[in-house]
Amino acid sequence: ASLAERLGLDHYIRSMAFSEELGATKPDPRGILRVLNDLNADPADAIYVGDNPSKDVDAAVAAGVKAVWLKRRPEARLGKGQPAHTVDSLRDLIRMV
Repeated sequence: ASLAERLGLDHYIRSMAFSEELGATKPDPRGILRVLNDLNADPADAIYVGDNPSKDVDAAVAAGVKAVWLKRRPEARLGKGQPAHTVDSLRDLIRMV
């Protein structure tokens, strides 16, 4: 069973990409691009929320989606990409939407 199935979230998820299957790990954007393609979604209309600034933010920027950095660790530093937004908690993210 997938992680989504084990957590009881599979009915909310229409597409998933796994780095092991793609042969590419973040900050490579292929996982994000695969999911966008599966959903027939335009990168300009998507956001990607991640807590690893040098992997998640860089991958989102490379995929052409809006990156939201969930800044869980104050000492974490950005990689090459700049997020569209930075939030300190998921509550902040909900307020943003």
